[in-house]
This record gives sequence, structure tokens and C-alpha cells, in this order.
Amino acid sequence: MLILLNILLVLLRCLAALPLKVHYAFAGAVSWLLRVVFRYRRDVVTVNLARSFPGKGYDEICRLTRLFYRHLGEIFAETLWFGGCRKGERFRRQGLVVETNPELLDGLKGERGALVMTSHCGNWELLGGMMEYDPREGASRPYAAADVVVVYKQLSNPLWNEVMRLNRSAPARRLGFNGYVSSKEILRYALTHRGEGKWYFFPNDQYPYANARVSETLTFLHQETKVMLGGAALARKLALPVVYMGMAPVSRGRYEVTYTLLTPDASQIGEKELMEKYFSLLERDLDALPWNYLWSHRRWK
Repeated sequence: MLILLNILLVLLRCLAALPLKVHYAFAGAVSWLLRVVFRYRRDVVTVNLARSFPGKGYDEICRLTRLFYRHLGEIFAETLWFGGCRKGERFRRQGLVVETNPELLDGLKGERGALVMTSHCGNWELLGGMMEYDPREGASRPYAAADVVVVYKQLSNPLWNEVMRLNRSAPARRLGFNGYVSSKEILRYALTHRGEGKWYFFPNDQYPYANARVSETLTFLHQETKVMLGGAALARKLALPVVYMGMAPVSRGRYEVTYTLLTPDASQIGEKELMEKYFSLLERDLDALPWNYLWSHRRWK
């Protein structure tokens, strides 16, 4: 597997070296192929949108579907290019992701760390570049790269799991970041590193994994929705401040990240109440940009 992995990495790095605008030139073709030729999960996308926005008519749902696939093609393009950002300067110069209020995170700097709740809005594959998000020269981060932990669902294919892990952390590995931890291992990891000021970036908008220990049912986008409580339970156990992270595309090649404090101390709030706050903000963001979400995954089963 090691030989095949190295071959794939060399090929991907050659492609990733191309300018982002070249990748965008092919993004339209990728979008068209996914939507029209392969019809990649078209039924799932259409049904999810129609049920989530019952007030929108057929024509509007079709328009949102087209916008979703266009965005999905751009995510592929940006993710491939991102793997070539082994030096943070390339990522910063592009200005692909900009924080609108980094001072909120600065205010949480301390020994406890924090838990940041993320979703499949914007381009979630760029989380490994968060140490380079803010383009202000000399701007400091409230955390060291070695203290950042991104929780992810491990892919079933070991080869592609390793390819994606390396691609997702490309600009941060030189800073000491090696913090992609699978959802299966996160509880053990967090308890082992308790008191070390870790910052956990935790996706919370997926259908509960098979190994999820606890779940809850909430109303989200007009539907009864099963939600994972793992992130909330972890934050409560460690008494961490919890932040909502919204990511919105404002133009091609530009995402804006905005943070909202959900609680300064998760031990003082119930897990269900915390998740209700999170999903309320996520629903607000989706009402503003309905196509900016991973509608192709089976959120409701």
C-alpha cells in the first residue's frame, strides 16, 4: 500500500501545483458530470431540499439543486488545490478563507482549550488550514498547531483515508499539526490529553454514526432529526467553552468564517440545549444560503 500511496501523492501534488483558477476552470465540467451524467445522488439532493424548504416551489428547488452541484464541483477543485499548499504562504496569499471575527477566539485563549462545532457548510475540507485562515500579517492564533484536533469519520478504504488525511493537513504539518482524530478514538484521546488546552473542531451535523454512544431527536429544517451528542458530551465533561463556526461562500474563491459563542462553560448547560443552540444557528445560515450544504448525504433516514 505504501508504494501506491506514494504514487497517488505524487500525482495529486503535480495537479495541486496548478493555480486555483485553473482548477476552477474544470470545476464546471465536474459539476455537470455529477449532476447530469452520473446523477450523483440526485434523488437524495432533491428530496432533502424539498423537505427542508417546503415553502419553495419546484423551479426554485431545481435552481438550488444546480447551485449545490456547482458548489460541490468547486469544493473538489479547492480541495485538490489545497493539497499543494505545503507552505502556508500559498494558502494565505490566495485568501480563500477569511475570519470575520477572530477576536472571539482570542478571548477564549487559556489553559482549558475549547470545542468548535462545525458543519458541512462552505468547504469543510479546508479545516486543516485554520492556522493560516487570518491573512493579517503577524496575526496570532489563540492555539498552537500542535493543540488543534479535528474530528473526522474514518473512511473504510485505508489508502484513501491516508490520502485525505495528508491532503487535509497539507499547510499545517510543517507547524506541527497532526491532529486528525477519528470519531471512534476521540473520547479516549480527549481524556488522555485532558488539561492540555486542546482545541477540538467537531462536526455535528451528520446522522449518528453506528458507534455513537448517545443521540437525541430535535427538530431541524422542519423535520425530526436524530443528532449526535458526542461533541456536546465531550465539552460538558471537560467544562470547555463551545463555539459555533459558520462558513459562507461570498464569491468564488472566498469563504468567510464567523464564530458565535454558544456557552463559556459547557458543564453549565445541558447537552440537548447546547445542540439546540447549534442547530438553530445552522438553520439560520441555511435559510440565508440554502445550497451551501452537503445535501447529498443522507441526513434523514
